[in-house]
Amino acid sequence: MEYIKNNKKLLYIFVIIIGVIVIAVVFAVMTRSNAKKQVKKVVVNSELPDVAVIPTIESSVGVQLNQLLPKKEVEFIFNNIPQGTERIELELTFKTTEKDQDGSYAEIKIESGAKSGKQKFVFGTASSGVMRYVTVVGDISLNAVFHGSYGERMLTKNFSL
Repeated sequence: MEYIKNNKKLLYIFVIIIGVIVIAVVFAVMTRSNAKKQVKKVVVNSELPDVAVIPTIESSVGVQLNQLLPKKEVEFIFNNIPQGTERIELELTFKTTEKDQDGSYAEIKIESGAKSGKQKFVFGTASSGVMRYVTVVGDISLNAVFHGSYGERMLTKNFSL
């Protein structure tokens, strides 16, 4: 200890090292307590967001599936479309041998006063003038949303090919 008192340079280095250690410990303790406080302040909102529910279309509205090319091209024909319908959004979902979930989307414009409409779907894609069909596995599901002066109405139906 006598040696440190006589050598002031070594004493300054010793004080600086102790000071750095004290500052590091204080910083670590403050950071840890702030992290705990932040975790306590997290609030989870358990309420679900408001979602618009679309009512079902009247049971008099019908849809039938015609296979134009078996398991390759189909046509949906809608009958008894409600008065005031302007358009029908169609979403078709199905499984293929290549994908677990595949689908297609289309929209039918309905002429004023029309009671029927139809839409064709092709299970495949055309590239360089060559049609490449996919192999549909299982049922296909049709979700149709009717838009008109009455608002929105939904029709959901599954079909076997």
